[in-house]
Amino acid sequence: ALPICDRFEVESHGPRPVKGVDTPVSTYTVLAARSTPTIVRARGPLVGRAHELDVVTEAWERARRAERSASECVTIVGDAGIGKTRLLAELAQIAEKDGAPVVELVGSPFANNAGLWPLRQLIQRRCGFFHDDDGAERLHRLRDDLDAIGLPPDLLAPLATLVGIPPEAGYRAVESDARVLRDTIDAAALAYVSGCFGDTGGLLVCEDAHWF
Repeated sequence: ALPICDRFEVESHGPRPVKGVDTPVSTYTVLAARSTPTIVRARGPLVGRAHELDVVTEAWERARRAERSASECVTIVGDAGIGKTRLLAELAQIAEKDGAPVVELVGSPFANNAGLWPLRQLIQRRCGFFHDDDGAERLHRLRDDLDAIGLPPDLLAPLATLVGIPPEAGYRAVESDARVLRDTIDAAALAYVSGCFGDTGGLLVCEDAHWF
């Protein structure tokens, strides 16, 4: 598969002749972006980051031993392309080997004005939404996901509102003014993230947090 297919939903048009190229070239139309976690896309060996890996691994071990407070976090700062995401991918593998869930929230410079965009992407990834799913199908998948992680059904409406599923798909709209609605959605989003970890705790990765 082409690397671009990991990041976008595409429609194949098969090989076509291209001027100046001896053999036909496979052609595609990009339909929509995939919500693939960046730590999943991180590839290649981890080079020259042994010390940094030791630091984040020790922080993870301390968290597992409950030696870190709930408000503590580890921030990885550096120029683009120096391997921050690759380092996070290595830490995520360690956490997964320890049996801990890994939840990733990803910021985007193209969506920094879209409220709770990282949460929207998380829900879409977990529920497996596709660009051509109708509202009823998305609502069904969201309801199944809430059931799977043990969250109450009253979170369905605010989370459906968050990801753009219209009430006509089969739920009662949240009736309130804008401020109360935002508070309701914020609370539901926080409960959703917490629910992704269950009762065990885990690793929360915030990628490109400056775009949140």
